[in-house]
Amino acid sequence: MSPVIVWIALMASALPAARSLAAAGEQVAELEVKAESGDAAAQFQLGRAYIRGQGVEKNQTKGLELISEAAEAGHAEAMAGMGYLHMTGEGLEKDELKALEWLRKAADAGSLKAKGNLGVLLRSGKKIQLSNDESLRLLHEAADAGFIEAKSYLGRLYFTGDALQTQNRKKARSYVQAAAEAGDPECQNIMGVIAGRGAESEQWFRRAALQGNAKAQSNLSDRMGAASSASTNRIEALMWLLLAHDQEEPLAKKTFVEIGPNLSPSLLKKAREAADRFRPEPVLPGGS
Repeated sequence: MSPVIVWIALMASALPAARSLAAAGEQVAELEVKAESGDAAAQFQLGRAYIRGQGVEKNQTKGLELISEAAEAGHAEAMAGMGYLHMTGEGLEKDELKALEWLRKAADAGSLKAKGNLGVLLRSGKKIQLSNDESLRLLHEAADAGFIEAKSYLGRLYFTGDALQTQNRKKARSYVQAAAEAGDPECQNIMGVIAGRGAESEQWFRRAALQGNAKAQSNLSDRMGAASSASTNRIEALMWLLLAHDQEEPLAKKTFVEIGPNLSPSLLKKAREAADRFRPEPVLPGGS
C-alpha cells in the first residue's frame, strides 16, 4: 500500500462563524472597506469568502483576484493559497513551477500550511525536482508546530513508505496516533491495524468507520465476524461490510463475493436496511 497523497486544503473557514446572516453581512462590509484600502489580511479573508460563498454571493473570479492581490503584497497565507491553487488547478492553471514558487515564499514567511503542501509537492510532483530530505524537513517543521495534516501525512508516509522513503512503522506510530486522536479517519484505521486484534483495535476501526472510512468499515466487519455464522452481532458486521462494498473497497468486495451466496435473504435484508440508515459522522477539519 502506497501513501495517499493529500493536498492540505487552505480554503476552509473564510470567516468566523457569524451569529446571523446580518452579522455576516456586516463583517463582509468591514472587510470590503479594509480590502479596498489595501489591507492584505482583509483581501485574503474576503477572497476566501467569495470563493466559498460565505457571507457573500459566491464569486470565484473576484475571490481569486483578492487572494492574488494579498499574495503580491506578501501575505503569507495568501501566498500559500496561490501555491495550493496552482498545485491543484482549482480555479487557476495547474502549474507545479508556480506552485513551488508561491509555496516557498509562503513557507519562508512562516506558513505551516505552505510547509505542509510544499513537503507533499516535493515528493509527488511530476514536473519538478523531487527531494526527500527537503520534503521531510518541511513536513516535520509543520508537524512539530502542531499542524495535524502534516502529522497525518507523515504518519501515513512512514507507515507505508513511498518511492523516496522506506517504511518505518516505529517512527510512524507517534504521528499516526496524534492525527488519529485529532479525528483523522485514515490514521484511526491505521491505529486499528497497529493495535492488532483486541478491543482497542476494534475501537479505532469503529471511530474511523463512523466517519465513512471504507477501509475501516471493511476491517471492522472482519473483526466483528461478518464471515462467521457464529458472530454474536452479525447484522452489524454485515452492515459494515456492505457499506465498505458500496464504496468499492477491494477486500470488502472480495469477502462479499465469497460469503454472499451463503447468506440468508432475511439476514442480508436486515444488514442492507441498517446500511441504508447509516449516516457518516462529519470529519472535523484539522487546521484553520
